[in-house]
Amino acid sequence: MHWLLLATTLLLAGSAAASPEQSRIALWSDRDGDPDVFTVNADGTGEHPLARQGSAPAWSPSSRRIVFASRGGDLWVIGADGKNRKRLTRSGAFEGPSAGSWSPDGRKILFTRWPIGRFGDVYVLTVRTGAIRRLTFARGDDTDPSWSPDGTRIVFDSTRDGNREVYLMNADGSGQRNLTHNPAEDWADTWQPLLR
Repeated sequence: MHWLLLATTLLLAGSAAASPEQSRIALWSDRDGDPDVFTVNADGTGEHPLARQGSAPAWSPSSRRIVFASRGGDLWVIGADGKNRKRLTRSGAFEGPSAGSWSPDGRKILFTRWPIGRFGDVYVLTVRTGAIRRLTFARGDDTDPSWSPDGTRIVFDSTRDGNREVYLMNADGSGQRNLTHNPAEDWADTWQPLLR
């Protein structure tokens, strides 16, 4: 199957993620004054609070777990049923997952880390071991990473060239290249099957 990368020009990034089978939605809301993570059925019924003081939820490929950023900036993972909450990082920097954060096999999570006073970079975390590796090193914010459906490439946004552009790299961080090359603000969005 061939895949097409969709890139869009956006003013605001989304804050909800559909489960892989499209039956549930993970979202965050600050309706009570603090950001909290919820799940809800795709038809809008069955809202369930999942995590207090969390944001940017992303589903695992199995739909059994959700990764999210805590108010303090660290990454956490929690069961879709609200059980088995586990802290994944302790960096002191703000860290955020994005909708395409989980690798297709569920073994790794992509995220952006923003150390205080520095640009954001893309990192990958191995879920089983907790090992973390930095993938980008540019002068500019590298954000919103997303795996290709086969897990061999990663798309992300970057401001390294002076404005936000869509970049592509191999899963190991090599071969980084600009895909959009224009004066508008471009954002990586999602991978979709290419219909023939």
